Amino acid sequence: MGKRVHVISKQVEYGSTGVFSWKNEEFKDLLRNCGAEVCESGECSDDFELLLKDYERAQTILKRMKENPDLTNDDLVDLNEVNEDGIEVFDVEWKIDIDGIKKAIKNIGYDMDELIECLDAFYNERDKNGDWIQFAAF
Repeated sequence: MGKRVHVISKQVEYGSTGVFSWKNEEFKDLLRNCGAEVCESGECSDDFELLLKDYERAQTILKRMKENPDLTNDDLVDLNEVNEDGIEVFDVEWKIDIDGIKKAIKNIGYDMDELIECLDAFYNERDKNGDWIQFAAF
């Protein structure tokens, strides 16, 4: 049994939140500093994607930071996934860098309310048929 090549036909829809103008790398830095693994499409593309659960974790981290600006990495340990035996599910340790997050937010230039509002809008407008959230900059 062989594999067949298929073209992916999907109409691009603009989300209502056109933000992060010229801040694509800063947005990816923010997500990475929240522990997300950002998968880039390639050298000639600004498109990227990440697991939805990583994105949700990033949202949670930023909302907790808004509530408590003095949050530390240790305060976020409960976000690591563990199985019923108390062992982390991931092969590599999930890293959060609070200082990196603060730097990325400063570089983006939004206050926390604007940033969280934007992330929530992206979340609500995502393709709800998969486990990934995808972004394109054009």
